Amino acid sequence: MDRGSLQFHASITTSARSLRRYAADHDAKPRGSFMMKQNRHHERMTIRGHLQPASFVPWIMRHAAKLGLVHHITHASSDRIELDIGGAAELIDMMEMGCSLGPIDVWVETIDRAPASKKHMALRVVTGRLHLI
Repeated sequence: MDRGSLQFHASITTSARSLRRYAADHDAKPRGSFMMKQNRHHERMTIRGHLQPASFVPWIMRHAAKLGLVHHITHASSDRIELDIGGAAELIDMMEMGCSLGPIDVWVETIDRAPASKKHMALRVVTGRLHLI
């Protein structure tokens, strides 16, 4: 072995050893989903205004997914969109702020939030993601 390959081999061995040591020190065993550890809230969000559901509904779904929120659109019309949303309270607040600004082609007048009844909610897994139904 030449000197360069020895240094490369040593750095890989050191990196692997460091990872094992980090995992042992920090008990890096998976203990369930990150979302399951959060303080989960379930809310019904009602958005009113001059809305374009064809563009706003995909926008809502994309941004809720980026925030890691469980979501389900229950009603969509040109004057009202209702969605059930679940996740950390701070992330739901961020989603409300995002929806109030919305895409350029919608005008949001009000957003009402109310606690959603847990007995009417169920979680299902669709293509590896949690969705609220």
